[in-house]
Amino acid sequence: MNRVAASTAMISATLLSMCALLFLVLAVQIRTPPPASSASVAPSLQPIEIDAFAPTANAEFVMAQRPLFHSERRTFADEPDFISTTDASNPSTSPDTAYRLRGVVIAGAESRAAFQPISGGPPVWLAHGETLSGWEIVRVIPDRVTLALGDDRTTLALYPDTQGAP
Repeated sequence: MNRVAASTAMISATLLSMCALLFLVLAVQIRTPPPASSASVAPSLQPIEIDAFAPTANAEFVMAQRPLFHSERRTFADEPDFISTTDASNPSTSPDTAYRLRGVVIAGAESRAAFQPISGGPPVWLAHGETLSGWEIVRVIPDRVTLALGDDRTTLALYPDTQGAP
């Protein structure tokens, strides 16, 4: 047998004997019962109750009132909800008196906006080119939607309290 084969065989035998010794030690440790102590301490599995993290009865409602993608997560302002260039003499035909803009989604060439009736109810999602109470959605940008009815135009803003901001 040459020297390389002899040293390899010796290393393999050493590693095998070490594995066997570790296996025996582990088997003995597993079979040996833990020492009995004079004081028995039972672990407590009771959950910790922290009032600050407990959900309130209307937690989902409160969360829904705060816009997710607004940098300050402020609640939607009640008034004003629009920038209007329509004739104020006929407010019943204007969408800014009946709807609030609640959301905008722009994905590539597709754009949609959510309009919630001021009287209540779920929001209505409409795409560019669709109509809302006869008004056509002609422009959707991240913070506002422009609607047109003939020559009249009106713009509903998502965050009306930031109209003057850049």
